[in-house]
Amino acid sequence: MIKFVIDEDMPRSTARALAERGFECLDIRDYGLRGKSDKEIFEFAQREKAILLTGDMGFGNIFFFPLVVIMAFLLLTFLMRYLRKN
Repeated sequence: MIKFVIDEDMPRSTARALAERGFECLDIRDYGLRGKSDKEIFEFAQREKAILLTGDMGFGNIFFFPLVVIMAFLLLTFLMRYLRKN
């Protein structure tokens, strides 16, 4: 099953909408990570083997975060469009 970590800049409804479609979602606000550094959020997603969904452009820095994160940005864009239509 695909697992997502929802960053604090995303609406909580993102997790609900994905869960209704059968995806596992972990909202960082529920894990004591609100306000933590991008590095800590990224490490949490890595430990959970989850895709990080965020609008935080700091994750777009490929010097600090692997290209995989950039791909998650693209996934998020398409996912949000899909959820708005359905």
